[in-house]
Amino acid sequence: MPVYQYDGKSFVCIDDFHQYALQTLAKTSLDYYESGAEDELTLKANLESFKNILINPRLLVDISHIDTSSSILGNKVSMPIGFAPTALHRLAHDEGEKATAKAAFDAGIAMCLSSYSTTSIEDVALSTNHQGILFFQLYFNINREITTNLLKRAHASGYKAIALTIDAQVSGFRRKDHKNKFTLPSYMSFANFENQELLQNLSATNSSSSVMHNLLNSADHSITWEDLAWIKEISQLPLIVKGILNAEDAELALKFGADAVWITNHGGRQIDGCRTAIEVLPEVCEALKGSEIEIYVDGGVRKGSDVYKALALGADHVFIGRPVLYGLASGGQQGVSAVINILHDELQRNMQLSGKVSIKNITRTSVMFRK
Repeated sequence: MPVYQYDGKSFVCIDDFHQYALQTLAKTSLDYYESGAEDELTLKANLESFKNILINPRLLVDISHIDTSSSILGNKVSMPIGFAPTALHRLAHDEGEKATAKAAFDAGIAMCLSSYSTTSIEDVALSTNHQGILFFQLYFNINREITTNLLKRAHASGYKAIALTIDAQVSGFRRKDHKNKFTLPSYMSFANFENQELLQNLSATNSSSSVMHNLLNSADHSITWEDLAWIKEISQLPLIVKGILNAEDAELALKFGADAVWITNHGGRQIDGCRTAIEVLPEVCEALKGSEIEIYVDGGVRKGSDVYKALALGADHVFIGRPVLYGLASGGQQGVSAVINILHDELQRNMQLSGKVSIKNITRTSVMFRK
């Protein structure tokens, strides 16, 4: 079992990184990362939903060699675990998204960069010498020139896909951020928008708080499924539709040309009181059965067994969000690498204990729901 040593402490599970982040991050930064919408019912449900899924092990199998490798949109990865887009990594560590990208590259896994990163599209790609498996998460801006700019920059920098977030045309109400009057420190910026004139023109001042306000209120409320074709045309990249929470929308994503659907409730930060991704997963898999579209999931993943359960229920890839930030807060790139090493070890051990020697052996019969 990997043991990570940092600041005189030993870290052996994701909760150890969480506890360290709780003790060391500034309150406003911690609340920004940790908060969910309204009463945080969905946030809590994400963490609880895996408890009702039980692993069904098969034994007396030769487990002397375990293969955790997989692929995502044609890119080979060491495991079906990737980094979900989370904003403002430099709040956790000054190396920010560069550290995250390097850790993902070293581990041989995919990372999806947030539009609201504190390191630019170009600098993140440069941090891995343009060799990482990078996706770019897109918030569709009301000004299509800004959206076009982002898409073309992602393509030019070697990103492998665009992940369009469809569940944030308006922002969920996160009480902690409002109480804290959260804004970026003066030395930090939304790096992908530093030269965007629209944001400056909308703003009465040039403070980071006004830029944040403009960003959160510049989403295009009129975007529909028909706009997916335009995104693919401009970016010339595979398109992931992120924010799926039912079979009907998954079928529409397939119909309108998506290459993958990403089941998520935005980490409990948008709608409070909706279903969790792991609850929605089986019906989406059933609806898309027979198609070649890939299915991703995130939300509440804290253990290798969570990954195993999601794969068994039909996910092709599982993404983590907050654990990456906890790792960043616990030593930058080394902390993030430790997080992914621990999850890999836990996934591999669950595979061994369950008699599964490869990812493709993890099927629907590998789990059952608690009665």
